[in-house]
Amino acid sequence: MAAPAEIQQYRHTFTVNVSKINSVPAGGKLLVNSYLKTPPPGPGAVLEIKAKIKKPPSAKNASGFDYAAYLRRQNIFATANALEVRQIGAIKLPFYLRAAYSVKDDIIDTVYHYLPGEAARILVPMLVGDKSSLTSRDKRVFTDAGIMHILVVSGLNVAYFTALFVFIFRISGLTRRQSYLLSIPFIFLFAVITGANPPVLRASVMAAFVILSMSLRRDPDIIHSIALSALIILIINPQSVFDASFQLSFAATLGIVSLYPRINRLFESSPYLIRKLPGSLFSVSLAAQLAVLPLIAYYFNRVQVIGLISNIVIVPLTGVITISGMALYLLHFVPGPLAGLASLICSKTIFLMLSLGNFFASLDISSFNIPSPSIFQICLYYALLWASFTFKKYYILPAAALISLSASLAYSFSVSGPAFEGLRINLLEAGPAVFAHIAEGNGENWVFAMNNPQSIKRNEYYSDFLQRYFSKAGINTIDGLIAGNGGETLGAQLKTEKLVGGDEIFSVAASSAQFIRGESGSALYMEYGAYKLIFLSRPDKPLWKKTAPLFSGSAKKVVVLCGRQNPTVTNNIAGRIGAADIAIYSSKSGKTGTLLSRGGNQTVNLSGTGALAFEISDDIINICP
Repeated sequence: MAAPAEIQQYRHTFTVNVSKINSVPAGGKLLVNSYLKTPPPGPGAVLEIKAKIKKPPSAKNASGFDYAAYLRRQNIFATANALEVRQIGAIKLPFYLRAAYSVKDDIIDTVYHYLPGEAARILVPMLVGDKSSLTSRDKRVFTDAGIMHILVVSGLNVAYFTALFVFIFRISGLTRRQSYLLSIPFIFLFAVITGANPPVLRASVMAAFVILSMSLRRDPDIIHSIALSALIILIINPQSVFDASFQLSFAATLGIVSLYPRINRLFESSPYLIRKLPGSLFSVSLAAQLAVLPLIAYYFNRVQVIGLISNIVIVPLTGVITISGMALYLLHFVPGPLAGLASLICSKTIFLMLSLGNFFASLDISSFNIPSPSIFQICLYYALLWASFTFKKYYILPAAALISLSASLAYSFSVSGPAFEGLRINLLEAGPAVFAHIAEGNGENWVFAMNNPQSIKRNEYYSDFLQRYFSKAGINTIDGLIAGNGGETLGAQLKTEKLVGGDEIFSVAASSAQFIRGESGSALYMEYGAYKLIFLSRPDKPLWKKTAPLFSGSAKKVVVLCGRQNPTVTNNIAGRIGAADIAIYSSKSGKTGTLLSRGGNQTVNLSGTGALAFEISDDIINICP
């Protein structure tokens, strides 16, 4: 085990280099999830782990996150849930790693000792890049306010860190040149402490390059330093080129270097105070956002329009927070009240930043969902943006950028899917839960949560899952949640996150719709044209006593089975209503019972993607994998 474990609320996760499996020599990396209550092992530990090794899951849903591909980019091809972890030895890590891990742990302990919990969990990622203590709400607020970048250790943090150590060396009596050169090892130590992610590695290499240039009395070439840092990162890990953080970091930096001077010239005629602070901050923010806009839309399907304003107010506060946080750690070694004073300044500034962040995030115009743009659209956007700053006339920049932005947004909304008639239903698997996204051609959308109270307790996780799904679809709000047993609390969570715009439980605008509860399961019954549809989760006898009479008549029967089914129950269902004309079952259910085999019905297995959409229009059912 070469790196510290990532500690979360109910588990800790760590990566190990495998040497043997069942006494057979082996190699490669293994990602281990441990729900054991024992403390996580430390870096350098040699472990004996009892676990079942499995392949990481791919995307279960068409627009879901491909976890397997994400791990492959880190050269991890297998995962395991630990049943037992035993340390049988230890290896000695290099000195710089031991020092970095020790300082990181000490910084975290110091921050939590001096600051209140809410302030501490914001300061820790700003100083050392550890975001494990952040809640989903924290991330949502910072994202919607357009200030999530301040929780990622990047160039600004490296600049503050470098300035602090240069200042310390200067007051110690060293020359400017000596101070700059001595700060370089500390810059790279800081990069290791914060996890050596692409943004901080880029900034560290660029800082070292600039310092060396200044020490040699040469003008630093920023573009060359950017290219050099990218080369070094890709030599260390070529897979980084596919990481969103790598792409966003370099795009933002190039955008600031290329666009900031031209945008800032728009403020040449403004008063000095406006030109130097608000004007500069606005120019930097706009330059960075123009550079990363298509990548943000592609990876996160959410665009923050409030960021241009929020960054003007909040970025200066981050400087106070970062510098006072670093000073707090250094001063806690010194007896006296100085550490307490630094913690007071830091905590008060953090709470002010949180208040402002909540305000900006609460605005209706703060952000909106957007579908992922195509590669063609991204290339077109950057081509237009490049053309905008190659012209000499400065007034062309905002016009060309606006055209680029408008084209991007217009195209993104146009690819959200053609209009359709009838009803569209998409089944979504999220861990133990199954959801149905029900959409009508008139643009209305609902979610049916098909779970009982025992399986829908992780409301925060399900809320995040649905937020990501609808972001991919470019849908900002849904008309309501059709809640299963225990789903009312999920509805409240979705209302808090502004995904649901109305009440928690809605009826579906079809010819007829009923939500039916049994002892352990739930069902949604709908009549639509010549079809009768029912979605089932954990069907039981009481549930089917209520639903079977609804299937009388000659209408075609469509049955959707979610989760594992009891063959006896499905046989009883078939005996009561006859075989389904169309039966759709998830990969967890299997073709069980005569319900799915009598009458030559059409069956569709959801294995592979775990999701399936079908449209009902003009008495035609189109199966759309």
